[in-house]
Amino acid sequence: MKRYTLAGWRKHNYWYKVVKRAYRHTANIHQKKGKDYKERLKKAAVKYLGRCRELSSRVDQSHKALQPLALADIQLMALLEALSYYHEMLEKHIDLVERRIINGEVIPHEEKVFSIFEPHVDH
Repeated sequence: MKRYTLAGWRKHNYWYKVVKRAYRHTANIHQKKGKDYKERLKKAAVKYLGRCRELSSRVDQSHKALQPLALADIQLMALLEALSYYHEMLEKHIDLVERRIINGEVIPHEEKVFSIFEPHVDH
C-alpha cells in the first residue's frame, strides 16, 4: 500500500492522550458527583467538546486533502470511507454530549448510540 503523509498528524499519539484525558476528567466528575457537580461537569464537558471539535476539524481537513488522491487508489478510497463513518460518529457524539450535558436535554432513545462498532445494537 502506498504511504501518504498528512500535515498535522505527526503527534497523533498526543491527540489521543489529550482527548482521552479530557474525556476521563469529565467521566470522573459525572461518576463521583460531589460539590458543585453540575457546574464542574459543564465546565469539563465544554473543554472535552472543544478538544473533540479540534480533532473533528483536523480529520475533516485531512479527508478533504486525501479525497482527490482516492480516485486513483482503491485502498485509500476504502480507508476514507471508513474515516467518513467514524468522523460522522464523532460529530454525532459531540452533538449528543452538548445537548445532554450543556443544554440539559433528555435524548430520545432512538437517537442514542450504544456502539459505534456495532451500530445495530439497541439497548
